[in-house]
Formats: sequence, C-alpha cells, structure tokens
Amino acid sequence: GAARSGVFLGWLDAGPAPEMLAAEVARAFDVFESVGGNDGRMLVTGYFEPIVDGSSTPSPVYRTPLYRPPGGAIKVDLGRFGERFAGEKLVGRLEDDQLVPFPTRGEIRQGGVYRGREIAWLRDPIDAFFLEIQGSGTVRLPGGGELRLGYAAANGRPYRSIGKLLVDEGKIPREKVSMQSIRAWLEANPGELERVFDYNESTVFFRRLDGPAQGSLGVPVTAGRSIATDRNLFPPGALGFLISEVPKHGADGATAVERPLVRFVLNQDTGGAIRGAGRVDFFWGRGAEAGEKAGLMKQPGRLFFLVPRG
Repeated sequence: GAARSGVFLGWLDAGPAPEMLAAEVARAFDVFESVGGNDGRMLVTGYFEPIVDGSSTPSPVYRTPLYRPPGGAIKVDLGRFGERFAGEKLVGRLEDDQLVPFPTRGEIRQGGVYRGREIAWLRDPIDAFFLEIQGSGTVRLPGGGELRLGYAAANGRPYRSIGKLLVDEGKIPREKVSMQSIRAWLEANPGELERVFDYNESTVFFRRLDGPAQGSLGVPVTAGRSIATDRNLFPPGALGFLISEVPKHGADGATAVERPLVRFVLNQDTGGAIRGAGRVDFFWGRGAEAGEKAGLMKQPGRLFFLVPRG
C-alpha cells in the first residue's frame, strides 16, 4: 500500500495529462464505487475546524463547559455475540457489575456529573454545540493565546440531527436548512436552546492537540482532501475519488451550485452523523470561510475507492 501511495504521489507531482493519469490509475488500481444509501444515492456534507471564544477557567462570561473523556468506557462489539447483531456496537460503563449507558447530553448538563473534567469554557453555548458536531476546533483565549481541541470520545448515545428536528417542527423549511439557518434560528430563540440541544443525546469529549486538527486515524486532516465516512463500511486511510458540487448561497435562502467538485480524496475520518454507504463528509478546513462552505453543503455525489492491485 505504501509503495503504491508513493507511486501515486509521484504521478501527481509529475503533473500528467488527465488521460495519462486515468490510464495509470486503471493499470495500478481496482476502482470500486460506493453503492450509496437505500435509494442508491450519496449525500455529501461538509465539516470544518471552527475558531471560537473561550477560556481555560470559568467566569460569568465563559460559562459553557467542554469536557475531557470521563474514563471507564467499555466498548462492546455485539457482533461477537451472534450474527444477528453484526455491525452493532455499544459504549457504556460498569455500575454494580452491570453495563449501563453513559449520561445523555441533558443529564450531563443538569446533573454536573463531570464537574472537574472541564477542558475549556466557551462564551457561546451555540459555539459549544457546533464544536462538538465538527469534532475539533480552536478556542481563542482571552490573553491572545489559543487552545486546539480534538475529538477524544463520545458518550455512546444516539446522534440525532437538530436540523431534522427543526424541519419536522416547521421551524425551518427543508430546502433552506443549513448550519447557518440553524444557527440563526437558535440565536433568535435562546429560550429553546436547552430543549433543542438535549434532543441530540450524543455528547463529544475532547483532548488537547499540539498541532493541526486530526481525524479518527490520529493524523492531521487536510482541507479539500480529507473525507469522513462510516468506518464500519469503508477502508480507513483509503485513496478515493469524489464527484460532487461546491455550494453557494442562492435566491431566497436556498442553496445553489457554485461549481463542480471533482478530486482525489483520502478517507481519514469518521463522525457520529456519518452512517451508512450513502454518506460522506468533506473537510473544508479552518475558520469562518471554511465554515461557510461546510454549513451549506448538502450535495449529491459519487464516491469511488482505489484499491491497489497485487
């Protein structure tokens, strides 16, 4: 695999004509296309590394905590207990010799169960929620420094989309739902934050990073090249080829297409919302501009994987 990767990078460095590169790929790799979801389609969304205001200590300004992992997690592959459970996994903790679930988001918020495990405190609870969704980010500290955080673990509870909740409740029209429209609704309805956030029982725990954002493989993710997929279905670290679209703001708050998105990608990450053969998450990079693209992206696509021959 490493040798083939080196050969592939050598081809790219040589700047071959597209038809020559296509011929080399066909010679050296077997190419497989994802079958997509149950409807045969693939949905391509985007993610990014946000930059948010926060502190390493709480204050009246910085009141929303992010947590380190609680420890004691037990991961269970239910497939080992019978074929009917194949692909099913549980995360829990031991309590009186019983495996029990970790607390939900609402239970964590209300009960203070992880007091003392805070890794940072944010100014804006909406920033905190979206930082969990993205899985990594940079906390801008009051003194001018910064703290980079990466995904460490999750509480094992089901991920539920608050965007879908707001659409189902008629708060946001389906054709206009995006990270931007969700955020605007939350900012306009601060009294609803806890109810809406608690709908998503899944909570992410963080660790400090010494460098750039890392994917689930523990290597830095690259803007415009890294993707996240379902780790149970697609080979981690594999070379892929993605065909999709770059979004932009359209008329009346809907999303339009700016240009095609066609490129080689690396399968370096996963995420709580990325489940099944019909989902891929495209990494846009760091900061507000990347967030703008990531927040709009809900595009159709096709994903191919290149498997070295021999």
